[in-house]
Amino acid sequence: SREQILNEFARSNFDDRSGENGKAETTVWFEVSVSTEPGDLCVVTGNLLPLGFWDPRNGIPLTTHKSTYPKWTAVATVPSGEAVEYKYVIVKADGTFLWEADIKNRVFTAEGTELRLNDGQFNVQKNRALKVDLKEVTNRRYRLSSLSNAADLPFVEPSACIYILTYRLPLVTTFDPVAKRYRFQWLSFDADNKAQESKGDGAGVMRSVSRHGIYIIENFRSLRSRCKVWYVGGLACDVPREYRDQVTEDLAAQFQCVPVFLEASEAQKFEDFCHGTLKPVFHFVQPTSNDMCKSYEKGGQDGNKWQLYCSVNLKFVNAVVQNFNDGDFVFAFDLELMMTPTLVGSRARSANICFFFNTPFPSSEIFRAIPVRKEILRSLLNADMIQFHCFTYARHFLSNCSTLLGIEFKPTRGGLLQLNYNGHLVHVRACHVGIDAQTVTTRLQEDKVLEQQKLWRDQFAAMGRSVIILGYDDMEPLSGINLKLNALQRLLTLFPEYQNKILLVQVGIKLYDRRGEVMHQDYIDSVTQRAKELEAEFPGCILLLSEKMAFARRTALFSMSDMYCSSSIRHGLSLVPFEYVLACASCPGAKSGSLVISEFAACSRVIPGTMKVNPSRDGDFARAIHRTLEQPLLERKHWQQQQSAWCSHNTVQLWAETIVTDMQKVRSSTISAGGTLRSASCRVGLTKSTYKEISTHTLKLDTVYHALAQSHLQ
Repeated sequence: SREQILNEFARSNFDDRSGENGKAETTVWFEVSVSTEPGDLCVVTGNLLPLGFWDPRNGIPLTTHKSTYPKWTAVATVPSGEAVEYKYVIVKADGTFLWEADIKNRVFTAEGTELRLNDGQFNVQKNRALKVDLKEVTNRRYRLSSLSNAADLPFVEPSACIYILTYRLPLVTTFDPVAKRYRFQWLSFDADNKAQESKGDGAGVMRSVSRHGIYIIENFRSLRSRCKVWYVGGLACDVPREYRDQVTEDLAAQFQCVPVFLEASEAQKFEDFCHGTLKPVFHFVQPTSNDMCKSYEKGGQDGNKWQLYCSVNLKFVNAVVQNFNDGDFVFAFDLELMMTPTLVGSRARSANICFFFNTPFPSSEIFRAIPVRKEILRSLLNADMIQFHCFTYARHFLSNCSTLLGIEFKPTRGGLLQLNYNGHLVHVRACHVGIDAQTVTTRLQEDKVLEQQKLWRDQFAAMGRSVIILGYDDMEPLSGINLKLNALQRLLTLFPEYQNKILLVQVGIKLYDRRGEVMHQDYIDSVTQRAKELEAEFPGCILLLSEKMAFARRTALFSMSDMYCSSSIRHGLSLVPFEYVLACASCPGAKSGSLVISEFAACSRVIPGTMKVNPSRDGDFARAIHRTLEQPLLERKHWQQQQSAWCSHNTVQLWAETIVTDMQKVRSSTISAGGTLRSASCRVGLTKSTYKEISTHTLKLDTVYHALAQSHLQ
């Protein structure tokens, strides 16, 4: 009866609708117009525990008043980031249920702290009206974008110098056989690279550089209007000795770059070690072979690769120390240069060092498998600041410092976390980088983008496909392309109405080693074979491309896609979703695209309105794609506005300026507090810490006393 249902509501107190495991929550206001009879009750129920798991008896009861009838309202709290399906149900006076049988499940994505839903009439399908002024969102986007002006931020002195250490300089290198000289060009999305892209450059991407990492490294050039910026790094090719002096002079004069030359065999062994030994561990792959131990043992067949790694790092540091002045900044990037902080700190105590991780950082259970785990941590702790793109990876780093070195952290002002390493204060920062939104938006208006857009539109029309899902990944196992294909198969099986509509355009960019050979050939073959099997089962459902697309062709494809789908197993930095958002928001005639991104990609945690998925659960992956495709147009446009505003504000330039500003403030506060910059006991990474280094957390007295008391009770 109705009374029994109300009693169940009262006893359960609505099932404790707090978030699971401390997860962030969103407060949702429901509103619907329902014509009822005396004694009827209206409830909302859905696919989550707070909504009763489709059981009206455990749903959320709505209330009304004689002044507002027939409007019924209710408030619920659901976990943020969840895709919610729900319906309204009328509980009749005799205890029977009247469902919204004539419409599909209502859907929304829980984002932010508050969300208001106006669902119109009971049992009537309606595009959900979000109570958000989209004009105000647009205005806020431009107001936030104006904040990225460099003049709005306090900054360093114009005489200051920033040295950027990167294994690969952000340059395109070619040899002119007529003039017998090397020519260089910035590798960017900006006007400097238009001539190259107009040729449809199809050169492969070398494994020694991340396409995303090198992009943000080059964008530090924007700071040259504020201070001096010098790049220190290697080139993409082997330069003979007779040309090295001339190359050094040309790069210094034209690009303010200092080249570091490695012999071909030395560079090959170094890259093999970084990408064959270090990279898998930092991407959470537990080592199970003897290669890990052989890489560090002395007198091995290929020599001590760790010793080679340190010697290569020293070559990069020597190029900095020769020109260093007191107080200069040193920025070092990624796995290839993890020993540079201690090598710079031992030679330039006043250096303001920041180390950047564009890769994930593993948990202590995996990181401890590296034989030189403590040496790496001690070297990194010689930096003044360590930058991560995701707080999860920063937390893993802090956990390793506590577990292996016994060093605990404490929070400081400005959102930084502080470690004290032998008197040297190290700050950890977690902030995701963006892209150069202004340049990308400007280039999206070019005629060649519109021409490529028409070509893609005609091609899709000729194939008879109206729903386009896009994948744009490197051809490597960590991209999880096979998992995406499994999800597509499950999607077409569960929802056969899409079998003649959906087309997955999967772009796979091949990676090449220093010898010019294709990497991960076995994985490429497996992806190709899986795509053929899928095409045989569902003809016309997949278009597999393996090309490095120019800007116009790439962004035109983005703008013609209904969804960008990522299935990466682990990804520290991916900028493709940001470019996709801007292409859909700014390109004329673009679709209102949505994002379905692996929860193991760092960018999934910062872009609002992203549908996060576990790519290993192909059933859930397929249903997430379906829910996104079924999302009402108004909701898609709302999240597109939010995503565009985020990308327009959080630019790579603002990110770089904020880092420099934070480093300047930290250094000033350290000096004003009478702290030391870098003591002799900590500036060499291979010396032991004065703290007790153990394999577990340091024992606390209260923990010991509690255990002792418990033993007496027993």
